[in-house]
Amino acid sequence: MSETAEPPLPTLKHASLLSVLDNSIVVQNEGSMARDQFANERTWLSWTKLACTLIVLGFTIIMNLRLPSADPSNPSIDERYTKPIGITFVAIGLVAYMCGLIKYFKNLRLLIQHRTLVQAGWISFLLMGIVSIFTCTLMLIIISNHLG
Repeated sequence: MSETAEPPLPTLKHASLLSVLDNSIVVQNEGSMARDQFANERTWLSWTKLACTLIVLGFTIIMNLRLPSADPSNPSIDERYTKPIGITFVAIGLVAYMCGLIKYFKNLRLLIQHRTLVQAGWISFLLMGIVSIFTCTLMLIIISNHLG
């Protein structure tokens, strides 16, 4: 019986570059490892969706939102508030994206170590508090423009 040697695997020219860029981690699928990883990715995608929505809303406010002027005889547009409001929404969106990214990698590291993190979601509460305060401030500005 003749032994046939398998042909050698092709080597890539840029194997060192690919090994640097490849950050795949292989772990044993014990218990609910795959399910937990998918849940972690879904959570990150939700944070990304929230961040993109806030950033697009901020740019829309900067470009299109026009608050009426307080002086009814002057029909000019009062743009003093639109730029800071839009920039605030963009900043909140960027903070939300960074929070999601940090949570994703923290949970990924814990999954690799076969540990879990049970948290109360203080980042979510903090972000919702900032958005609520910002929304109330925006409403007060609009009301003061109409009354003043």
